[in-house]
Amino acid sequence: MSDPIGRLLRLLAVHDPWEEVLIACCHGALPDPPRGTLIVVLEGCFDSASIALPAQLLAVGVHRVRVRLCDADTARSRAVLASWQQVLPEIDAWQPPTARPRRWRWHRPPRADQILRLLGARLDGWEVVEIEGRSEGKVARLLRESPIFLALGRQEGFGLPAAEAMASGCFVVGFPGFGGRELFDPQCSGPVEDGDVLGAAVRLAAAIELYESRPSEVREAGMRARRRIVEAWAPEEQRRALLDFYAGLLGTPGASAAAPDPLLVESK
Repeated sequence: MSDPIGRLLRLLAVHDPWEEVLIACCHGALPDPPRGTLIVVLEGCFDSASIALPAQLLAVGVHRVRVRLCDADTARSRAVLASWQQVLPEIDAWQPPTARPRRWRWHRPPRADQILRLLGARLDGWEVVEIEGRSEGKVARLLRESPIFLALGRQEGFGLPAAEAMASGCFVVGFPGFGGRELFDPQCSGPVEDGDVLGAAVRLAAAIELYESRPSEVREAGMRARRRIVEAWAPEEQRRALLDFYAGLLGTPGASAAAPDPLLVESK
């Protein structure tokens, strides 16, 4: 059984104590607190939340714990907060700032915001670039220049973005997206269970740290992934697989070796 609180505490253990942790439920927009604040998003609402979470956060050295009230049931979340404050009076409700520009302005999946916010200041010195909406030539250039690619695929049929990044030599970290499982080799990439935002943040932080200390290892892993993609999903290999598949249906095994041209089948 997974232990999200334990994994969160292990993440905090490798960082300096956070000044503030903000707890939010799964309803409503993601909060936009000051820089240096860690956001913990509950899988459910405050009905199922335990006081063990804020208690352990304070115990490991977090200076302040705040709660963002639920948009769907404000009264219930206020009641939960009040019960927590009876035991831990230092917990308080988070109030959004009156006027401050958002730090992240890109149109990206909510999980990307969560991962980047978890990393916080660990991204200092790195440029986070979104490729969605760019031309093919621009994307190809960015992939060739980038040592690390964060894959956020969801219910993919194949996982083409991750495959393209690997073919460009990137070290790919993130979600296989179901259909991309066969692409992610742990020896040369960083697969994370689909939807595991905290796991993706931890794996991405590890890749960043490795690149900053030993960049050649990250580049070499990316090149191994590139060779694997090019060899396994080369056009010739796709053609052979398709011909063998249809040859099996037609009862003519070995067609891929004998047929120099595409096999045409006329429907009757």
